[in-house]
Amino acid sequence: MYDAGWGRAGGQQKAFLRMADARGDLQTEARGVHTHSPYATSFAVNNQKLPVILIEMVPFLGGDVEVANFAIPGTVEVGVEAVKKLDGRYACLMANHGVLAVGADLEQAHTRAVYTEDAAKIYNLALNNGNVKIIDDDIVKYMKER
Repeated sequence: MYDAGWGRAGGQQKAFLRMADARGDLQTEARGVHTHSPYATSFAVNNQKLPVILIEMVPFLGGDVEVANFAIPGTVEVGVEAVKKLDGRYACLMANHGVLAVGADLEQAHTRAVYTEDAAKIYNLALNNGNVKIIDDDIVKYMKER
């Protein structure tokens, strides 16, 4: 877990802080949780986003969970690439690496990381069961505007 309030930051922490600086609305959402949770990370390895398959993904995650371009772990590029995919969202997959979720505090960021893994697991199971019904963009837009 990364807390933008840390005094001395290492590589991953610097990447997160860079991401928080680059994203203006993260001034109040300057906490992040990075995981290698198996289902979500498997989609990151496949370079496959998590579409909105559960309506709860809209309020919890901001919608779909996109895949950030690969960057060497521990470099500021990790944060630069992640922030590109966090526009209006609270989680992203990091290609061939894992998950990053952000929140107003560590508890919220952690909850979003857990929810990302749950959505990935459900999506994986649904893909194995047959055709997956993705929630229409119009419904996602309506939910975001509520």
